Amino acid sequence: MGTYLGLLFIVGGILYINQKNKPPRYGTQEYLDWKYKDYPGGGEYMKSIEKKSMTCTYGDMPLNSSEKTAYNKHEKDNGGSGIVN
Repeated sequence: MGTYLGLLFIVGGILYINQKNKPPRYGTQEYLDWKYKDYPGGGEYMKSIEKKSMTCTYGDMPLNSSEKTAYNKHEKDNGGSGIVN
């Protein structure tokens, strides 16, 4: 009986840890925040690029103001024509 209880405790601990470390669902703002949390400046440009591609697949995902600013700054500095209003 004690062996089964110990085994159940270990399996439950592993399942809990796996669930706790699971990334957020793809296609959400939480996913982008989680993915780019360690980028310098919050990864606003990278979030905006990925959000633009997600918009095609997952529907309307509007850019927030910091993402628009980062995207427009990058486009302006690199001679791009894809400035967002």
